[in-house]
Amino acid sequence: MLAAALALPACSALGGPGVRALSVGGWFASWRTHPDSLSLEGVDDVFYAFATPTAEGALDSIPHPDRLRALVARGRADGFGVHLSVGGWNDGDDTAFETLAADSASRREFARSVASVVEEYGLAGVDIDWEHPDPGPSAGNFVALIRTVATALAPLGAELGISVAGAWAWGGDGIRPEVFDLVDRVHVMAYSGGYGPHHSSYRYARSAIDLYLDMGAPAAKLYLGVPFFGLTPDGDSKLYREILSDDPAAAEGDSAGAYYFNGEATLRRKVRLAAQEGLAGLIAWDLAADAAGPGSLLRVLVDEAK
Repeated sequence: MLAAALALPACSALGGPGVRALSVGGWFASWRTHPDSLSLEGVDDVFYAFATPTAEGALDSIPHPDRLRALVARGRADGFGVHLSVGGWNDGDDTAFETLAADSASRREFARSVASVVEEYGLAGVDIDWEHPDPGPSAGNFVALIRTVATALAPLGAELGISVAGAWAWGGDGIRPEVFDLVDRVHVMAYSGGYGPHHSSYRYARSAIDLYLDMGAPAAKLYLGVPFFGLTPDGDSKLYREILSDDPAAAEGDSAGAYYFNGEATLRRKVRLAAQEGLAGLIAWDLAADAAGPGSLLRVLVDEAK
């Protein structure tokens, strides 16, 4: 499989007669900027980050609700879907998810809360970004939670996605295969798999895809996560637009100074890998970290995927 992927032309887009284009999406970090400041040409789905759950199953207030409304309005005008992403890294504290998922009444309340927000804002769907359920009871509770949310969203015609770790070592072993039948999308976060050069390598993307295919996830539901940020060997992070501002030549490789990231060539290889494996598409963290103009990584993804 790897040899076939590498045999594809390095500079050609995937589009053409009989070739299926890939979906391109990304999270929007709501705290960084207003969505109207971003170039979103060619994007299919945007995931508004983040709403956070309470232990009782409610949702805390939507951050910057004016930005979410503006994003939904823009999506309707430009033809992309807007989803709410619930959870996030939250400094590694998933206590609220652990607590609410363990109780059937709290699971139902969470599902009602999520469905209410979808209706209020006219959203295309919801992404559950629990980072990450643990093996054992937590994994079973995660399945029960997703089943309850799926039931609540079905009458609304809204999509349900989950964001999952790219490796067992980072929480992938808390995902049970039966959850794949309950969702429309599986976002494989194949970045931050290590520090420095191990952060989001092509090899890590390859192994993350294999992990979920081997678990039985349908390729047509998988979205390969790619980074719009860099990490140092010590774990310091920097937005891609800042990296490129400091070093305009950085896009030609995968490192600049102490920071390691995905430059244009690596992103193109990952798009071709996703196509080779029959994945649904790619999703980036995060759109507000991208460089503007000709240095845009989103532009690279769209050009290669479409």
